[in-house]
Amino acid sequence: MLHTASGSGEAVAVEVRRAAEADVGALSGSLASAFAGYPLTEWVVRRDTGRDVARRLYFETFLRRGLARGEVFCDDARQAAAIWFPSGGWGSGAGTVVSHLPALVRIIGWRPLPSRLAQLRRLADHHPPEPHWYLEVLGTRPAAQGAGLGSALVEAGIARAREAQVGAFLMTSNREMIPFYRRFGFGLRDELGIPNGPTVWSLWLAS
Repeated sequence: MLHTASGSGEAVAVEVRRAAEADVGALSGSLASAFAGYPLTEWVVRRDTGRDVARRLYFETFLRRGLARGEVFCDDARQAAAIWFPSGGWGSGAGTVVSHLPALVRIIGWRPLPSRLAQLRRLADHHPPEPHWYLEVLGTRPAAQGAGLGSALVEAGIARAREAQVGAFLMTSNREMIPFYRRFGFGLRDELGIPNGPTVWSLWLAS
């Protein structure tokens, strides 16, 4: 699917496609690179010598869940990805946690696991009650940023929400991203502070 997006201040045509299992390895590397230094990721991922491997596994887990329950969009070069879920598809219940527990231990570590999961559950419960598509992850490898890839991936998910005649929702712990999302019509919904962690802002796009 072809999307017109803003890249370096100009409208550019970006080819976007649905990702497949074969893309997970490359896309997890791109997302791990894109999210280095991102407050929520840095708060979740373990802080020992296994940090780099854990960060990549973190996004590999997101991608596999997205492929199973939602839609993952990417560019052909696999430099960028967006993980979108339809209403209820993000699966934050106990069954989801149990099924991913081995990976979560490797990502977070045993000691901080209970408190991290409690706060992540709090974020999951923060979704609006209205039906919506949820943008869980959006990231572009730093070397490919500014070419309109992220914009095209956002538009791909918004198109799904429009087809379903529902809203779109996202959360970010990077305040500098709020103006970017405003360009698509998202408005700031509220902010949520995580104890001993980052602030998270939620944004909503009405149907």
